[in-house]
Amino acid sequence: MTRKFRIFALVSGLIAAGTAAQAQGDAGCGIRLDRVWAGAPEITATAETRCDLAGHVMARLSFVNHAGEILDETSYPTDQVMSLAWVDAEFPMESALDDWLDALSSTDTTANLPYYQDDSEFPFLPAEGMSREAYDNLRASAAPMVCYVQGMESQRCLALVDGALIEVGLQTFPG
Repeated sequence: MTRKFRIFALVSGLIAAGTAAQAQGDAGCGIRLDRVWAGAPEITATAETRCDLAGHVMARLSFVNHAGEILDETSYPTDQVMSLAWVDAEFPMESALDDWLDALSSTDTTANLPYYQDDSEFPFLPAEGMSREAYDNLRASAAPMVCYVQGMESQRCLALVDGALIEVGLQTFPG
């Protein structure tokens, strides 16, 4: 390989990397917001975005206790989460993440869960492996619960039980 070709390849690579970095910045990469969960003030949720070199934006939602222990952490492609998918100049990613975290202003409890066999048009789907007895006990406990949009047609619900976050299930909604 000639010296000129190597220099050309290096410069081309730097230009491409700069273009990818600019695309990431425009897409809302590298944003972080924290919110205390109103229903369980000992828990803080962090929503943050990261991008790969191709410009794909991922959002991570983490729930952390006062000791700094991560109780739950999940990542989602932003184009597959209803509240994050349609960002633009008028509604930037930071605003979308802020709206996503609005679920934490809820003081909802598991007492408001529907009966185990939810026959509604948009049913609540208990977490995989959760027995009816465990579900009914969770409902009766009135544990703090938060549900946040995790797809285009569902919310993921978590409950705080004995200092741990457990997945309760998914609430479906029309997409």
